[in-house]
Amino acid sequence: MIKLKKNKKNLVIAVFVIILVFWGPMLYLLWNYFSSTNGNKMLLLFSFALLLIGIYFIYNETIKTPKVVLDDEKIIINKHIYYWKDLTDIDLWDTIGALGVRMDGIMLTFYLEKEIIDFFDSEYSNMPEAKAFLNQKIIDKKEQVEPYVFESYNVKEVENEVYETFKGNSLIPVSGILYWLLIIVFSCTALIFWHKELL
Repeated sequence: MIKLKKNKKNLVIAVFVIILVFWGPMLYLLWNYFSSTNGNKMLLLFSFALLLIGIYFIYNETIKTPKVVLDDEKIIINKHIYYWKDLTDIDLWDTIGALGVRMDGIMLTFYLEKEIIDFFDSEYSNMPEAKAFLNQKIIDKKEQVEPYVFESYNVKEVENEVYETFKGNSLIPVSGILYWLLIIVFSCTALIFWHKELL
């Protein structure tokens, strides 16, 4: 039996980014509202909106990530149970997402595409163990599943492999651009209100 463990490092980074992106501008807007003599109600409204958006994203990252347990007969996701006999398709190396935001993960399809379940590699720290288990149990149909052990590889074994070099910029993926746009929009809004307060 394998219980997927939430990736605490990625979780802390995600929460930190959410706080920085949403609650940083929120505090700045609140400071402008309370420091001005005739506080603009729009600043308070924007602050409240940023607070709610931040809470939603933190909830999404911390609470909404499902609890997953794998065993020889089934997968348990929170309180839902799916049996391997009902599995119609499995992809251990899928890139899942929409609007250009794609992340590596596992895609499981049950009941002829009536139920599709995705797990992202970044959400759990022991995904290699889960993938090794699923590969042996579901794809290779082994009776006895061997425990996952990472072994150092021999350079000669992989020297003839073909690799695609990443030519993009790691600072500007689509998800990053969305964050930057939010920061710019709310920062500009705050500066405009602040400038009007000074005039």
